[in-house]
Amino acid sequence: MQTSSSFGLRQLGTRGFVFSLLLAATVTALTGCSQKPSDAYPVSGTVLFKGRPLPRGILQMRPDSSRGNSGPAIMFDVVQGKYETTSIEQNYHRGGAYKVTIHGFDGIPQPGKEMPLGERIFSDYSTSVMLPNEAASEIDFEIKK
Repeated sequence: MQTSSSFGLRQLGTRGFVFSLLLAATVTALTGCSQKPSDAYPVSGTVLFKGRPLPRGILQMRPDSSRGNSGPAIMFDVVQGKYETTSIEQNYHRGGAYKVTIHGFDGIPQPGKEMPLGERIFSDYSTSVMLPNEAASEIDFEIKK
């Protein structure tokens, strides 16, 4: 007999994983504040995969508490290699060190397989970034594998 605690992400699969990320983004957007905090800044940039814009993806930034940063995580939808803060998403940063995870997809939706962003084209890519205490544009990432 399998307990609910042993039902992990590996059994959830790609469809469940993508659904969970989209659900989290929706909940965040619906429960977010209507105005940006005064100590928060927009962020934008590009994501390249093998030298070309990533067709579709999800970019997550989590404050790196081991380097003294705290606060909410932020998440972006990557479309044709671009991501940016929008007033709807409330994805503002507060500066400092962030851990970054990027999930990449081919951008060809397959609704019958419950894959709205398409097939995965690489394993999750992780890196880190130091954001300034001001608006941050051209925060770019390149995945070469």
